[in-house]
Amino acid sequence: MKKLIKNWILTVLSAVCFAVPVFAAEPIENSGTEKNMYIYFLDVGQGDCIFIRTPNGKNILIDGGPLDEEYDAGKEIVVPFLKKKNVKYLDTIVATHPHGDHIGGLPSILKAMPVGEVLDSGFVYPSPFYENFLRTISNKKIPYRLVQKDDILKWDPDLTVKVLSPRRGHFFEDPNNNSIVIKMNYKNMSFLFTGDAAELSEYDIVSNYRKSELASVILKVPHHGSRTSSTDIFLEAVRPEVGIVPVGRFNRFHLPNNGVMKRYADYGIEIHRTDKEGTIFVSTDGETYSLKALGFK
Repeated sequence: MKKLIKNWILTVLSAVCFAVPVFAAEPIENSGTEKNMYIYFLDVGQGDCIFIRTPNGKNILIDGGPLDEEYDAGKEIVVPFLKKKNVKYLDTIVATHPHGDHIGGLPSILKAMPVGEVLDSGFVYPSPFYENFLRTISNKKIPYRLVQKDDILKWDPDLTVKVLSPRRGHFFEDPNNNSIVIKMNYKNMSFLFTGDAAELSEYDIVSNYRKSELASVILKVPHHGSRTSSTDIFLEAVRPEVGIVPVGRFNRFHLPNNGVMKRYADYGIEIHRTDKEGTIFVSTDGETYSLKALGFK
């Protein structure tokens, strides 16, 4: 059965392959000559979803939150959020890896509004979530492409955006270790978006890039603060000022791991968590940044 599902996924893949912190109020749009970038780490429960409004007004979504029998984060959280922000078009959606807590909500989002392109790692994974995701892209005829290590993403002329992982032509067995990891720079501000990258992926990234290439002001804490991620060698290379943990309240995995949170504290990294603060908003002009907890819906 798994072989049949894998073959079906491959068929669909072929078909669709065509800084100093300051606390401030949450703005809605850039005004005048102001060129701020806005990043929202959405509270979608036990999963990931990040919305980015680039300095020149492009709309980027990284992952879409979870889906289960009783809850569709895409339909219930992400689409209403985007409508509230008057987002009528998503330029790019990134599916970091094919686990349901990251891509489960994406089909509802893909159906709700026009999307310019969808980026995927190309790691084939037999699951209903991934099948539904690919089927929706195919049905909607949305441009779809694979991105891997060293690809440059031209999201905005004022940004430098580079894919650090997965390595081209080399996949690990665990989907988490095949997460799309993205480094984004805006002037002197830097962000590292990690999906669910785990130990093997972290070692691979550190082995392939200099510390100066990995250093980031704000880190999306890998894999919800699991003990399988945030290794010492990785944190020593990235050296973030702030770590943001998207994680569900009272989740059954007991994440984030207490030992991992202590490790961040030992490195002097300021931690913010969606299970304690709700959606977390970051605004930056490329020189300084503001961070605000927006609370729960």
